[in-house]
Amino acid sequence: MRGNTYTFVFITIVCVACALIVAGTATALKEQQEFSERIDNYKNVLLAAGLIERGKSIAPVEVEKLYKDGIKGMLVDTKGEVAANETNLTPESVLKQDKILKGTPGYIEKEKRTYPLYTVVKDGKLDAYIIPVYGKGLWSDLFGYLSLESDGKTIRHLVFYKEGETPGLGKEITKPWFQDQFVKKSFLNESQEITFTVGRPSRTPYPSPTEVGGISGATITGRGVQKMIIDMMGLYRPYFEKAVWGK
Repeated sequence: MRGNTYTFVFITIVCVACALIVAGTATALKEQQEFSERIDNYKNVLLAAGLIERGKSIAPVEVEKLYKDGIKGMLVDTKGEVAANETNLTPESVLKQDKILKGTPGYIEKEKRTYPLYTVVKDGKLDAYIIPVYGKGLWSDLFGYLSLESDGKTIRHLVFYKEGETPGLGKEITKPWFQDQFVKKSFLNESQEITFTVGRPSRTPYPSPTEVGGISGATITGRGVQKMIIDMMGLYRPYFEKAVWGK
């Protein structure tokens, strides 16, 4: 009969083999999850840039190529200077940074923070800017991308890709009819002050260049979108004043 040593060795080998299998599977799943998240982020940026159509199915390899060929990232500081010439930060990353409380690990003083900014390059020339944006709705945080034409003032697209608002009400911010209202609008008034209004629901477009119609029964979500645009453009104003508007 085989002794205890054999039993111990056998059990050890089985345990180690199982551990290696589990670890290998976890690593593979993590890599796949990270890849999927990266491709989803690329899609949202490309959608905001107008480089892909809403609802169109595109292979991941094509998404990656479109992104790498047409999108360039950077980090800008609160003084409007470029702090780094590359970034992959998402709106969630920005919110996470801004939510860290003073005195806790990872806290960065407001004046020392940096924020991601993407540019769209077309035929070798700058075509648009894309800003990761976040705000607060009625029930949830709102995450999206706001793209601006090359003048840095005119809105090209506003895309929301993550929220937890009420279906049929606040969740309508993800629908084309709501997002399309922002096309060719602006966040600057005649005095070059940052302003924007999500007003009452309207069946006809608002004539004001800084106002869009809201959603019936979702006033708080609309105000959240309004505040989001004003707050986020306030963060990026120093950069646009130095690099774009002053030229």
